[in-house]
Amino acid sequence: KWPKVHQYPARILGGPEHQPELGAFRDGSEVRAVALTGMEPPGEPFTFPEAGPRRDHAYPVVRGELNVAILVAGGIAPGINAVIDALVQRHAAYRRVSSNRGPNYTVKIWGIRNGFLAIEGPGGIADRLVELRPEDTNEFATQGGSVIGTSRDKEILDIGSRNVRLSQISDALSQQGRMIDILYVIGGDGSMKAAHALWHMANRNALRVRTGRKMAVVTIPKTMDNDILWVWKSFGFLSAVDESRRIVETLHTEVRSNPRLGILQLFGSDSGFVVSHAVLASAARHAML
Repeated sequence: KWPKVHQYPARILGGPEHQPELGAFRDGSEVRAVALTGMEPPGEPFTFPEAGPRRDHAYPVVRGELNVAILVAGGIAPGINAVIDALVQRHAAYRRVSSNRGPNYTVKIWGIRNGFLAIEGPGGIADRLVELRPEDTNEFATQGGSVIGTSRDKEILDIGSRNVRLSQISDALSQQGRMIDILYVIGGDGSMKAAHALWHMANRNALRVRTGRKMAVVTIPKTMDNDILWVWKSFGFLSAVDESRRIVETLHTEVRSNPRLGILQLFGSDSGFVVSHAVLASAARHAML
């Protein structure tokens, strides 16, 4: 069953003249979930809407302003800063196109420093918000790591303290002076679950209910393990495979030249994607075939 999602009124972005800036529109375009091929009811393929721009683009603009926040959780992965820059540039592009066709609005994009742990400290999240502007983010888009930091919050993972922690984060994101309308969470499997729970909790917040100002939560899967269901290739995975391939080839050269047994342990969480791809992409593959 699909969850019920609050629908915002659509803002019409127009026709083909805006495609060069926003990209090709994806209205009606769907992607089939290949993992379920052969298990679907006859004539009813299981599909997802393809990601990309829509002519009818909906977002919660209240009193002519839009507050967006980006948060990174878990470990680092190659490409985090590129994703942050892409989010900032995309919101700036939508604002430009929308303002050309109707009432203008302002957009503020905030980076939340140090992930979910940003609520800690005397000033809370307010002291850990850094404004992200398009002219600045492209400067670090090709750098490694995360320009706004990241963290692992053990209290969110702990079943005993999870609800209290999520409630604290929800309240911090719902403050009257700087209420967040869209929250992007860049993280792995645990962060996806936390983001989903946070969405439910935030939209039950008393202030949001009273003002009718809901928060949208968008998750961007980040895992070098590539073990998030329905995601064919998460960012960071190819870099992990390439680095692992080099190690596999180095060890393969050693054991081929000086016969011995070599054991190499690679990460993979609940999957073996990194191991299988690294071996098949290396010279060791030829020895296996």
